[in-house]
Amino acid sequence: MTRMMFFVLSLLVAAPVLAQEAAPSFGVGQVQVFDRTGRHKATFAVEVARTLVQQRRGLMFRQNLPKDQGMIFLYDRPQVLAMWMKNTFIALDMLFVRQDGTIARLHDRATPLSLDVISSHEEVIAVLEIGGGRAQELGIAPGDLVYFMEQ
Repeated sequence: MTRMMFFVLSLLVAAPVLAQEAAPSFGVGQVQVFDRTGRHKATFAVEVARTLVQQRRGLMFRQNLPKDQGMIFLYDRPQVLAMWMKNTFIALDMLFVRQDGTIARLHDRATPLSLDVISSHEEVIAVLEIGGGRAQELGIAPGDLVYFMEQ
């Protein structure tokens, strides 16, 4: 095997490890979810993805996600958003949040490693990702209110 071929193969084998080591640091915060009547449904400790680098990384390469944790993707302006599950090993619920804090759409149990595009279908300002199936367990639904507090 030539040196160049060995180098290329080494890079291919090391790429997932290098990608994991290059993880950006995330801010932290807390999300509370309430129904339309103001009844509290859930609280999540979240990592905050504000920058493009953080948003591109998201929850990729994670092996697990505790049931009371998640990640919130925050954007500067409302827009139609599209997400995917590339390099994401755990099923996720994606809650697309409007500027007024209400859940516009909930995508339940996104398939790990899928490249299918998951769209908000309307302009939103944030996406909350939690463990797959948690929204159903907690009775979280479109129209519920998401309240975010940065720490």
